[in-house]
Amino acid sequence: MKEEERMLILEMLRDGKLTAEQADKLLQALEAAGPEEAEPEAGLPRGASADAEALARRLAGLTGRAAKWGRRFGARFGAARAGERWEGGAAALLTEFSDVDWLKELHVHVEAGNLTVARSEDGWFRVLAFGWAGAEGSVPWSSTRSDHRYEVSLGDPGITDGVSFRVELPVRADVTVRSELGHVRVHGIEGNAKLDLMGGAAEVKNLQGDLEARTGGGPVQVKKVKGQATLVTGGGPLSVEKVEGDVDATTGGGPLSAKDIEGSVKATTGGGPLRADEIEGDVEASTGGGPLGVSDVEGDVKASTGGGPVQVKKVKGDVQASAGGGPVAVSDVEGDVRVSTGAGEVSVSDVEGDVAADTGAGDISIRAVQGDVRCRTEDGNIALSDIAGDVRAEAPRGKVSAGNIRGELNATARDGVKRL
Repeated sequence: MKEEERMLILEMLRDGKLTAEQADKLLQALEAAGPEEAEPEAGLPRGASADAEALARRLAGLTGRAAKWGRRFGARFGAARAGERWEGGAAALLTEFSDVDWLKELHVHVEAGNLTVARSEDGWFRVLAFGWAGAEGSVPWSSTRSDHRYEVSLGDPGITDGVSFRVELPVRADVTVRSELGHVRVHGIEGNAKLDLMGGAAEVKNLQGDLEARTGGGPVQVKKVKGQATLVTGGGPLSVEKVEGDVDATTGGGPLSAKDIEGSVKATTGGGPLRADEIEGDVEASTGGGPLGVSDVEGDVKASTGGGPVQVKKVKGDVQASAGGGPVAVSDVEGDVRVSTGAGEVSVSDVEGDVAADTGAGDISIRAVQGDVRCRTEDGNIALSDIAGDVRAEAPRGKVSAGNIRGELNATARDGVKRL
């Protein structure tokens, strides 16, 4: 059903019954529509053309956003023809062909303009331009073919800055995109993808292959990748979710989040909050300054922040957590734990292995540990409870309190050692 509606939108675009902006938004809505979205309300605004009503009836079988866009623009579907200067600019079909068995590599170079590379469901390769305000056939672009490779060059600075290009790819092929100016989206592609943006947002969804995405500055959003993912932005938020391989993610400055990763994760931000959750492999996470949280990890964890709180929980491997200054909390760990902070409280609980904890200034609280414990605070107190192994505790400017220590207790404190 989605493919029928997509073809109907393209047909009306070519016939001049949809503007470039309207068609682009409808196609985006079709891609995003899901079975969980609510059914649309019936009806069109008064004054809608017969073509608009026909399209609305077809879209009534869709869910959510696509049909809502149909109703919203239904009254404005005109009788303009391709090549005229429509409101919002004209659209152009730059090329299309169905002989695609030879195509194994697609290279797209965008001089200026936004780009979407999406899966084609009807077996045709297409390149379209949305929002073009010039004469028909005058869109700046070129293409070359050699062996299994097809190269497309799109746009011209100062001329196509506001144009959105769309490439529809019907076969499995590796995709390489280089963008000088604009945002890039890649949706539903079978094959590896490599994106290199001078500056702008990168968005990748439903990729069946490995991913490498780099932007000089701008947000990076990735969801559903069946392969490895290497992600870099010079500055901006970065989020990655549902990746079946390893993830290496770096942002020069901004929040970073990784969730539901089947491999290992290496995540780095120059400054900003960082989260890693539901990771099946090891985690190495660091931020120059900001809160850091890690949870639900099958492997080992190394977590560090230049300044800010650190929280690590539900880890099946070993944990190393450190903060230049700020509290550190670690809980529910099946391996060993080693934590340190320049200044801040340390809290460790429910650990099956050994624990080592140090802080320059702050209290230390450790409980429910199956192994041995070693801890020291330069300026603070230490509280220990339910420790199965031996304990060594030092509080040269505070006190030590200990309860239910089943191993040997070796503690020194200026204000004394109290057994509970």
